[in-house]
Formats: sequence, C-alpha cells, structure tokens
Amino acid sequence: MVDEPQPNTHTWPATSHISPTPLGIVCMGHSTPALWISANTTWYVFNFRARLIRTLLEQGFTVTVVAPADDYVQRVEALGAKHIDLPMAGGANPIRDAWLIVRFWQLLGRHRPAILLSFTPKPNIYGALTARLRGIPVVANIAGLGQAFANENWLRRIIKWLYRLALRRAHVFFQNLEDQAQFVAEHLVEQDRTERLPGSGVDTEHFSPRAGRSLPGREKGLPTEEPFTFLMVGRLLRDKGVGEYVEAARQLRADTDNVLFHLLGFIDTRHPGGVTHDDIRSWERDGIIDYLGHSDDVRTHYAQANCVVLPSYYREGVPRTLLEAASMGLPVITTDMAGCRDAVEDGVTGLLVRPRDVDDLVSKMRQMVHMTDDARQRMGSQGRGRMCRDFSEQLVIQRYVDAVRRLGVISNVA
Repeated sequence: MVDEPQPNTHTWPATSHISPTPLGIVCMGHSTPALWISANTTWYVFNFRARLIRTLLEQGFTVTVVAPADDYVQRVEALGAKHIDLPMAGGANPIRDAWLIVRFWQLLGRHRPAILLSFTPKPNIYGALTARLRGIPVVANIAGLGQAFANENWLRRIIKWLYRLALRRAHVFFQNLEDQAQFVAEHLVEQDRTERLPGSGVDTEHFSPRAGRSLPGREKGLPTEEPFTFLMVGRLLRDKGVGEYVEAARQLRADTDNVLFHLLGFIDTRHPGGVTHDDIRSWERDGIIDYLGHSDDVRTHYAQANCVVLPSYYREGVPRTLLEAASMGLPVITTDMAGCRDAVEDGVTGLLVRPRDVDDLVSKMRQMVHMTDDARQRMGSQGRGRMCRDFSEQLVIQRYVDAVRRLGVISNVA
C-alpha cells in the first residue's frame, strides 16, 4: 500500500495578480452567477470536467454546457448542469466556422452568462473571441497545440492571429511549459494572464490501487503472473503513436514469450489521421494486438495491465491516460514530448522514449518486461505518490474556482 502524500500546491505556481473585472462582479444581472463550459464534444466535458461541474454547482453557480449534442448529454444534465446543443464541425472549414462564430454571438447575447470557461480549440478561439466582444470574461484552457502548429504555413498563421484576437483579455491555463512559453513569445497571450496546470488532473480516489484491487482479477494488487500485459489507451489516431505501438508489438511477439498487447479507445472515422476498422481487423487477424473497444470504466482494463504505453507525438497537453495509469500504481512508457514527459519521471515512475522511434520503444518495452516484479511495483508506487502530490484533480479544480473569483464572478455561497 502506498502512503498517500498530501497535495502539493506549490509545484505548479499560480498567477495571483489578475485584477477582477467590474462587469464580472455584478454577474451580468444574474442573482446566481451563470457559468458556461464549452468544448467540442459533450463527451469531453463529462469525461474530463464532471468533477469541476459538481464543484461549481456546490459553490452556488449555475452551469451550462455548450457543446455538440451526443450520447453524454443526459449524463451532463444528471450532474445538475444545463445543456445547449452547438454543432461544431471538425477540421478547418471557413463557412462552417463562420456560422459557428454567428451562433456563439447569438447565444452569448441571448443568455449573457457571467463567464465562459472554454476548452478545445474552436471554443478557445471562436467562443473566447465572441465572448470578449460581448464583454464576457473568459477562462481558456490550452491543452496542447495540435497539428495546426506543427508546420509553419498559412493555416498556422491564421490560427495564431485568431488566438491573438480571442485571448487578448482572457485568463489562460496551459498544460505544459513549452506551449505557455510559445504563446507568450509570439504575443498570443499576456504573460501575467497565464498560468500552468498539471493537465486536467486525476481523481486519485477513483483511480487508485485500492479501487483496482476491488475489481475482478486484481484482488492481490498488480498482476505479476504471466502473461505480461501492455495496454495503450486513447483516441486511435496515428499521431498518438498507434502505429508505433503495433509495430513494437509485432517485433516483441517475434522473440518474447507470454506477452499481450491490448489497445483500448474509440475509432474516430472522421479524423484524417484516424486508425480504420480495417486496420484493427488486420492487426487482430495477424495476432499482434487485442482490441478492447472503448469503455466507460477504464479502471477494469488498467487493473489487468502490467504497464501502460502511450508513444504519442501529438501536440497535446498532459495526457489523462498517463495520469490515470500512474494514479492506479502502474508504470508507464511514453514519449519525450511536451505534455507526455510532464507526467513521467524517467527511470523513477516510468520510461521515456524518443518520438517516432520504434527501436527505442521496443527496447524500453523489453526493459519493462525483464524488470523484477519488485522494481515495477516500486516504479508504480512512485508514480502513485507523484499523482497524489502534484496532479490531484482537486488542485486543478481549485485553480479554476480561484480564477473565476479573481475575475470578479462571486457565487452566493462564496
């Protein structure tokens, strides 16, 4: 059993000198301040911000989720939040994006929320821009830059210009230092209006070794018997390293006995870089991986794994998968990339590999297989302790509450 360290509020420094806005203080005419949370899917809000919604409701705010309707609308409403359906097309489509701006403008003008909390690129740009023009305070979350920032081209120049307009007066949270430094250096945000968060945080009680032991097959803790099981969890995109994971599995299967390779996540058929159903069928037919589909409770799959692998080279924030796995006491292998490296202390809580380097990935996965059970247990315990100290979801939520209050939006129970 890992000793549970107390959260460390000093590891991720907050910005404390942002002056509140007078408009926010009077709450735009609301007796109970209305907060909007906007993202590109309702699925995202439920899976990553449910605890934030609960906390805001408990503190006297009303919460409305503004996102495309999907299967998670009822779950969001069951939390106590309202929902407004706002379709958002993927990719760069000038006509659809122009219509999205119009819809944000109309909705913000009609409902006049006290503040907008924006997540994912389009709400961060179009939602924040229209909120700024409406005089509504914004707290934005930049969770990685995505592929639009990977190359210097016309699209990147347009996106940078839009970010500069949208975030001029916003309070902006970043999930890794590199993104924060780039946005400040390119004058997309004002430095004194930014701060860094440890990703979206992780519920260390929900994702815990103790919770894992209560699940089938984990009564005795981390599995130590053969076969050794690797698990990759996430959106099945090429940039997430799915191809590298499969190729590493192919090579390891050729010379390593009693090793399984599991793949868990939804297939995004709309994304140009997404893995296809044919890819999955081919890999399973060749006996390389076992595809587990997607799950509403990934703890069951973490509980049956010895190590979690995420060889991502996507420009993202701190991946939630790595936080969840470490919180459950699992060692992890991931890339030495912004965001991913923030979740791992190399050689202590997991192993880092070079991006897009299958040979290095194979080497580190083989190293993990040949570690003693005690060595892997120590690595997992160190990761669990780090999650409790520095990555607790409670720390992240409190930073949002503090930011909202610094912008002058005060609840009835504050």
